[in-house]
Amino acid sequence: MLQNQISNFSEKIKNDLKKMNQWPALREIFEGLDKKNRLCWISGGAVRDLILSRTPLDFDLTTDATEGEILELFPQAILVGQAFGVYKIPKAGEIFDLTVFREEDEYIDGRRPVSIRRSTPEKDAHRRDFTINGLYWDMKNEVLVDYVGGLQDLANQIIRCVGEPSKRFDEDYLRILRMIRFGYSLDFHIDEKSYEAGLLRANLLIRISGERILAEILKLSVQQSRLKFYADPLFLSIMKHNDLSLVDVSSKINLMKQTVSVEGLTENDRILIELLFLRDFQIVHVQQLQARLKISHDAKKWLIKCVEINELIQKKSDFVQFCLLIDKSKNYLVLVHY
Repeated sequence: MLQNQISNFSEKIKNDLKKMNQWPALREIFEGLDKKNRLCWISGGAVRDLILSRTPLDFDLTTDATEGEILELFPQAILVGQAFGVYKIPKAGEIFDLTVFREEDEYIDGRRPVSIRRSTPEKDAHRRDFTINGLYWDMKNEVLVDYVGGLQDLANQIIRCVGEPSKRFDEDYLRILRMIRFGYSLDFHIDEKSYEAGLLRANLLIRISGERILAEILKLSVQQSRLKFYADPLFLSIMKHNDLSLVDVSSKINLMKQTVSVEGLTENDRILIELLFLRDFQIVHVQQLQARLKISHDAKKWLIKCVEINELIQKKSDFVQFCLLIDKSKNYLVLVHY
């Protein structure tokens, strides 16, 4: 059955790729590397998204070409990660990441390896975070390449770490948060062993910058998925260990479901309001969010204004209600729904 699925997936990717605006540029990069008898494989999230009929946000390419060959073929390429062999290649108004197949040594800070070295495609796959992100599309032979069981997990809708979960998380603690974010954004189950390893290490995200944590949360752009994510025991544990404990989550989430139709807010605005509401709607909690998650100065000012207006609403001031109705600069009426 899996072999049939692989065949179907491969045919789907072949057809869908050629309909995309990025296809001519992808083809040009591939043809250049192929002339050097070098591999050019699409890797990671783009392959996953193509299989799931989602439009990839970007395309990462992986090759066994040398630095000299890459710069000869693509003189406009920008080396942005010398230690990792990461090149940014501008083509037709798009930026494509091209990296070399690599393996990594031990991690010492929960984020970066001590060193890396060029390696084989299989070893490159085994350094990746989750099996569904460890897939490749061989552009020359037009076939899927799977060294880690990612196709089976995609078919079964499972988020599973590549190899030993504890090792994957110790390499980058943010992967713990990313695991549950993938689970809810894709509506997949999380492998029990991976989830348990995440629970045991939830306290380690205190070592991750607030900017990276917030950026991961902001990727949950669908509110229905996000509200389930907020109630997840692992997410609650992460927030608690970061001195951002959420309170009375279940009842507050039921209230937040009423804000789905409220207009005038960007999704990022909505997420910040939700996080503040789940903390408790006080100025001190805005300050705590700013201190740990490094929200912008403008976002902090806006949230404080939201709190102040909410306090006036609590006093049932008819004048304030009138002012809210005519205020066009920001949709503070979202607070009425809370």
